[in-house]
Amino acid sequence: MLLQDSQVTANIPARDIERARRFYADKLGLRPAEEDPGGLLYHTTRGTTFHVYETEHAGKSEHTIAQFKVPDVGPVVSDLRAQGVTFEHYDLPGLAWDGDVAGLGDAGHAAWFRDSEGNILCIDDATDDATDNDTDEDRRLGASIAVRNIADPHETRPFAAHGRMDVVTLGDFTLGMGTFEPGWRWSTDVRPIAGTDTCQVRHTGVCVAGRMTVLMDDGTERQICAGDVVLIEPGHDAWVDGDEACVLYDTGVAAYARPR
Repeated sequence: MLLQDSQVTANIPARDIERARRFYADKLGLRPAEEDPGGLLYHTTRGTTFHVYETEHAGKSEHTIAQFKVPDVGPVVSDLRAQGVTFEHYDLPGLAWDGDVAGLGDAGHAAWFRDSEGNILCIDDATDDATDNDTDEDRRLGASIAVRNIADPHETRPFAAHGRMDVVTLGDFTLGMGTFEPGWRWSTDVRPIAGTDTCQVRHTGVCVAGRMTVLMDDGTERQICAGDVVLIEPGHDAWVDGDEACVLYDTGVAAYARPR
């Protein structure tokens, strides 16, 4: 009830968005999955997101802005230190320091550092039995392979009506499975979410069921059927044909049908 089924994202302020972009890329190995006039949106392989936005008020908070959970803090600290990250030390009760890593007793370990904008970020390896479902084999393979079944998406984005987009994000790769029910039309079911006159997303994917007609802004019209591999440039409307749902796997959905 209320917010228990909502998705939560962190918002990290930056006084200089380009300086922040370089820090997150060069120091942390993070690159934005999408950009908008307000800032940069990042995805992680665990399905979480955070937004870096430009504001003159960045770096004024003396508390942790965002926390990254990792399997083992020690190696991550070593890797970040090698990239030039400097760690913070705090004289707080219950912390047992070993270099830049603070022991938290039964709660694991943590380390803190500041980004280029002065924000305090934390990494920790505390486990939560309710959410830490990775096996030892998952962790061993994690650096080279990530797997998520589309039937268990990181995110489901409902349209205004007539369907949804299920989204899996692995690193900087995003795949969506769109289920477009009979009666679906972009201009009535997605335009209220996107806030644009026509769809401004570039789609690349494959249709696996049903039929859909795409109408480009220049008047070009083309029907897509099951088995068709598609590339659709920005600037179009679309609608489902017939009484069968159209199902389309799409790699161009990082921002598609995402509420703004």
